[in-house]
Amino acid sequence: MRLVYPVIYYEDEGFIEYKYELVDEDIHTILEDYVHMNSEYDIDETEADNLRPLNTWFHVNCRKYIDPELPLEEQISEADEIRSGEYEERNRQNHDLSDFLHLMNKKI
Repeated sequence: MRLVYPVIYYEDEGFIEYKYELVDEDIHTILEDYVHMNSEYDIDETEADNLRPLNTWFHVNCRKYIDPELPLEEQISEADEIRSGEYEERNRQNHDLSDFLHLMNKKI
């Protein structure tokens, strides 16, 4: 897993957004953990199998909301950019990881 730059502070929305890129190892670990936690069966071993070997990159957008009782400058010190205006959810035509896990939950 690696942090994808830039880290952005959305001042009108009140959060800092971090984006992480997940590599195959991360995705396999997430899927295995998810299956172990949500399967109705007692599973000893899992093996993630990619049946669509495309060059697919998964990104996870993470938000850290600003605490109004703490100094703003300290909270946004990690931000590389500051943006104002309405936050636009980008790339919603693609399924994000939470959508993917939701679909997986229906199949288990």
